[in-house]
Parts: sequence; structure tokens; C-alpha cells
Amino acid sequence: MLIVSVKRNEEVLVPRGTTRLERFDTLQVIGDTTVIEAVRLMLSGETLRFRPSSTPQK
Repeated sequence: MLIVSVKRNEEVLVPRGTTRLERFDTLQVIGDTTVIEAVRLMLSGETLRFRPSSTPQK
């Protein structure tokens, strides 16, 4: 997932490595929809539920 822009109040920011997200920021992102949804849930404080993997972990 790549954060393309951050809209804060009426200002649109191009994020840099030091950009910190703030409450109520609106993000424009591109990437795999599964990853985007997982990050959306995480940022909203919702619980993620993972299914156990069928392959054993080392």
C-alpha cells in the first residue's frame, strides 16, 4: 500500500518519511485491496481477525 496524499482540513499534503498521520486525516492510497482494508480496520481501531495458516510456520 502506498499513501499518495493526506488531506488535513482543507490542505492536501504529499506525505514524506517524517509525515505523521493525525486524527481525521483523509488518505488517498493505492495498493492491494486486502491490505488497504486491513490497514483501514487497524487505523479505525477495529479488530482484525486472521484465519490460521494451513502451512506451518518455522
